[in-house]
Amino acid sequence: MLEIVWVFGALLCLGVAKGSRPYDLLERRDSGDLCEVTAESAAIVGGRMFLSGGSYSFQDGDTLAREPTLYSVNLNQTFSGNSSLVQGGYEAITMPSGVPYAVDFAPLFADNTTLYFYNPASTTSDTIWSYNVSTSTWKDVPVASASSNPPAPSTGGWTSDPVTGRSFYLGTPDSALARRDIASPGLQMLDTSTSTPTWTSETPGSPLLSAAQMVYVRSGEAGVLVAFGGVDPNDHSEFNSDTLGTYRDMSQIFIFDIASQTWYNTTATGDVPVGRINMCAGVSSAPDDTSFQILIYGGYNLRFGNPANDMYVLSLPSFTWIKVTPPNPDPYGRWEHTCVVWQDAQMLVVGGLMKLSGGNGPVINANGCNSSHPPLVVIDTSDFTFQSQFSPQRSYSVPQAVYNVIGGDYRGLSSMKGPKYGFNNTKLDAIFSKTVPKAQAPTSFAAVPAATGSTAANNANVSSSSSSSSTGLSTAAIAGIAAGAAVLFTLTIAATAAFLLLRHRRRKAARLQELNSYFGKPELDSSSGPMFVKHKPGLGEGRRHPNMVHEADGGGEGVVNEVDSRGVVLEKEGSGVVGARVVELNGSDTLVETGGRELSADEARAWVERRRRG
Repeated sequence: MLEIVWVFGALLCLGVAKGSRPYDLLERRDSGDLCEVTAESAAIVGGRMFLSGGSYSFQDGDTLAREPTLYSVNLNQTFSGNSSLVQGGYEAITMPSGVPYAVDFAPLFADNTTLYFYNPASTTSDTIWSYNVSTSTWKDVPVASASSNPPAPSTGGWTSDPVTGRSFYLGTPDSALARRDIASPGLQMLDTSTSTPTWTSETPGSPLLSAAQMVYVRSGEAGVLVAFGGVDPNDHSEFNSDTLGTYRDMSQIFIFDIASQTWYNTTATGDVPVGRINMCAGVSSAPDDTSFQILIYGGYNLRFGNPANDMYVLSLPSFTWIKVTPPNPDPYGRWEHTCVVWQDAQMLVVGGLMKLSGGNGPVINANGCNSSHPPLVVIDTSDFTFQSQFSPQRSYSVPQAVYNVIGGDYRGLSSMKGPKYGFNNTKLDAIFSKTVPKAQAPTSFAAVPAATGSTAANNANVSSSSSSSSTGLSTAAIAGIAAGAAVLFTLTIAATAAFLLLRHRRRKAARLQELNSYFGKPELDSSSGPMFVKHKPGLGEGRRHPNMVHEADGGGEGVVNEVDSRGVVLEKEGSGVVGARVVELNGSDTLVETGGRELSADEARAWVERRRRG
């Protein structure tokens, strides 16, 4: 099988050109680090993490200031996992007048190319500001169905499904903390899949969310929204106060099925965390999509008077809470922070107020930066440890702490298809029996010219006219040149293809000879037992490599595209070994599988030894 992979690179030149909107690249300095962020919102688009809203502090500048700036961090590079934001370099993009920035936790909606900035408290709802990451352009976009826009809800939960371009917001009216029954404003959906975004209202059965979390999960026909935590603004019993709501029990889970536009409730079991507000949450999916892990970190509970420094996973579809706090957690808890998950494998936690968890000490960053507790930390979602470095290529596997509870192993294979005591509605069984296929979002965009709109069009016309007039060539001459170029191009492609095919065959023959010399047999057939192939040592995390795989059933060979850090084959061109295990054998990684059944390491070694003895 011939695989030709073309890799294109781009050199990005950063600057301000005439006709473009202004922006600054903040160069890394020992002073000037962006060293504190609170109550901001975050989203990932095009392989970059964006931060907006909230308050920012700089080492040699503003302290807890509102900044009319969109901050961007490139996630396609390695940087320190416990640092101020400039450790990896960041871009500061100036916002045009009118973009909401002086707002805490304002929804930052996203699709695969564009960010949308929504201020729930705004009375102007017939437009929404957008920033197109692929073209680096701002636009105040008209929104259809303005009459159904959110009725100024606040302190809610929000999430996006970037693939479909649908974003969701569920909050409470501004007056929700008064002691009276509050009518829910309902779930609001912003659809940005068309040229004119549209608001729709999904009111029936919507719960009230206040300082809670809501995430999108790829379960069901079109995905589901899962909401939990925060306070119930209609319940004032816990503190007997007109202005304080009661913390929701974290076993109470709200589910919105997008396909049927229906809300459901279910009860989670396990290590149910104490109620909290202002936590952050992110989702990772098992390699085989048999489970989804919602990881939460931090948060605040007024009754205890201190923030949380713990971590919990809500595993779906079992709806089981699992405490996964590492053995030596940071003693300082966080709240009013945000987090995003990169490629299922890493959670980037940004900002927040910090205070000794379980103590009565002060907020250590209340007045600005704290050098011992920078705003950025990185959590490996495969084992819940804090990482000293963010690595773009780190891959995800189901954590042992999770599969010990839900069954299966690091690849998935969860045996729990629902809650411990079953769903309270049979429709939920049907919903969670299906999964939306995972779509790969773009992780980068090519550089674009600074000139846009009519300026770009005029420039193009000028260049075209100048080129035509300066050559003085007739139409026939130009056509002849074009035809000759086409023939030359075709011949070049044919020669290149022939060369690559010959090289591929030579490499394939050499590789087969290497395998035959190692195993002492010219072929691997189904009558000989399990198939195996020796891999080069040190494959590492997600590295590409040319190792061949021979199928025991005589189906030929394929190319393994990726092996993760735990030795799991993630992809293979062809069929047969997706998710097979790599076991250690005499210092080299060896892939072993047979007839759909994976061999244990001992079985593999014993079988190989028998083959070696003849």
